[in-house]
Amino acid sequence: MLTGLSLLAGQVLTENLPVAGYQVVKVYPHDPNAFTQGLQFVDGVLYEGTGLNGRSSIRKVKLETGEVLQKRDVPAQHFGEGITVWKTDLIELTWQSQVALVYDRETFQQRRTFNYSGEGWGLTHDGVNLIMSDGTDYLRFLDPATFEVRRRARVMVGDTRCAPIEVLAPPPRCTPPIITVTIWSPTGTVPVTGEGGRPPPTKIWERVPPQIFSVSDAPEAFSRLSA
Repeated sequence: MLTGLSLLAGQVLTENLPVAGYQVVKVYPHDPNAFTQGLQFVDGVLYEGTGLNGRSSIRKVKLETGEVLQKRDVPAQHFGEGITVWKTDLIELTWQSQVALVYDRETFQQRRTFNYSGEGWGLTHDGVNLIMSDGTDYLRFLDPATFEVRRRARVMVGDTRCAPIEVLAPPPRCTPPIITVTIWSPTGTVPVTGEGGRPPPTKIWERVPPQIFSVSDAPEAFSRLSA
């Protein structure tokens, strides 16, 4: 099951930030065995990355029916994590292997790999940089060609560090780009929105309880279906 969320403007302030609510606007069928780690909706197709060692994969999925249109399994030594579509590439992080896998977006043939330090969690881009989370309260802004770190940004709410940052939603087409991150919690996910990845965030969403999603203990991936 995949759930579409619509944000509602809130009037409550937390740390002087507006709190937005949500409502379920659409439910789509989804493979219950897919441990979803990354989602991106591009050109009418849902790209999905799934996790767990020996069960990780990348997929193209028909949103309306949940049909898996194309799939490539990830080598069993890797726990697949966040994905993003960058031009003609589909880029996938791995959790603790310290390697990013780069595929041809259309054929899913592997093109190359990149190495990085630490863990890999969420991945998106702003049209210029790849933006990666690593389970801490920092975002890494990476050169898409070399995966070199261009800069880092710390995500804070007031004096409180936002960690672990798990999921990154693709920015909508606006200037400056707005990035939505989610903070992992066993009781649900707390999305936080900020401009350009630069702290402080500009909005906090209400906690999304895990029972809304069926793919894991807490929602692991968000995608803007209007992108």
